[in-house]
Amino acid sequence: MTTYIHEVREISELESYREAWQRLHAITPGASFFQSIEWFTARLRHGTRDLGFRVLIVQRNGEVQGIVPLVIQRETTRLGPVRILTFPLDGWGSFYGPLGADPLEMLTLASDYLASATRDYDLIDLRDLIPPCDQFASHGETGARVTNESVPSARVPSASITSADPARIPVSFSPWQTFSVIDLDRSWEEYWESRKQDPNRRRNITRCERRLEEA
Repeated sequence: MTTYIHEVREISELESYREAWQRLHAITPGASFFQSIEWFTARLRHGTRDLGFRVLIVQRNGEVQGIVPLVIQRETTRLGPVRILTFPLDGWGSFYGPLGADPLEMLTLASDYLASATRDYDLIDLRDLIPPCDQFASHGETGARVTNESVPSARVPSASITSADPARIPVSFSPWQTFSVIDLDRSWEEYWESRKQDPNRRRNITRCERRLEEA
């Protein structure tokens, strides 16, 4: 099968992939609102540090199989200003990763593409990798040279990829943030019904939903 990656850098072109984005979002394991095209376009409108964006469209036999949304932003470090290619999360969510039925495969294909593509950034820093993408370090047979064995599963890792090597992308993993995760074994309807004893919270949520519909 032929795999092809198309790079989108214009919002007008991005709109043509809205339906594919929404379809992939629905089948992405553990996907959140922050991986939706609605969040991404809002992020582009209000991102003050952005120097541009890259959305990698992974196509196989003419069908979109995955989408990897990235932004380029300038950050101040001890070495001076650095242009970082990263996920468009900006600390708003707990996890992020490519869209598709197999996010790990999409991340690996994206890393191979970025290794040979023209670079207008200094560092790739993929923060808050969603499982199973935190196993990217053990998936190095496709061209990315891996420098460590594993990442503690209790922490959200960051995959930092330097752009110094024109042939391969050396990858190093480090903990980024630590989150507490609650496994809710009931449905949203059951939870909402149990909140009857907290009328203020229910009214606040209902009011927010109404304002969102009116916006």
